[in-house]
Amino acid sequence: MTIPQPPPPSKSLTAICHCTSIMLTFPYPSKPFTECHCSICRRYGALWAQFPSDSVTITCTNVTDTNTSITNKIDTGTDFYVWGDKDLQFHRCRKCGCVMYWMPREGLREEHKLVSFNMRMVEEKILEGMKPVVKGGLKKA
Repeated sequence: MTIPQPPPPSKSLTAICHCTSIMLTFPYPSKPFTECHCSICRRYGALWAQFPSDSVTITCTNVTDTNTSITNKIDTGTDFYVWGDKDLQFHRCRKCGCVMYWMPREGLREEHKLVSFNMRMVEEKILEGMKPVVKGGLKKA
């Protein structure tokens, strides 16, 4: 049996929500992605890959009256959820509800220039043979 090899690190990846309204473009992850088991991520079932915010593009279409291509900002095509210390915003597509990414809340973005994308939104074949790093434990909300 041949183990699938990941694409070269220079290749960019695209993640798309179920209704195709939100598209994320980002570099191939240089680190293993994370399967977080905190109380919210466990429920989302997400696999997170973290990137510098200036290396990603978030494009929203078919959600509002205008097509919007943005980098590094809260866009009009997503709603977000915050809880606990309210430092992270978990963004989901307004139309189909897929959880796409999390980013620091406004006011913390300059200090923490990172965004984490949900790798479950990329083509399934890209994840074949890749093992996430499991982090966290069950915490009370």
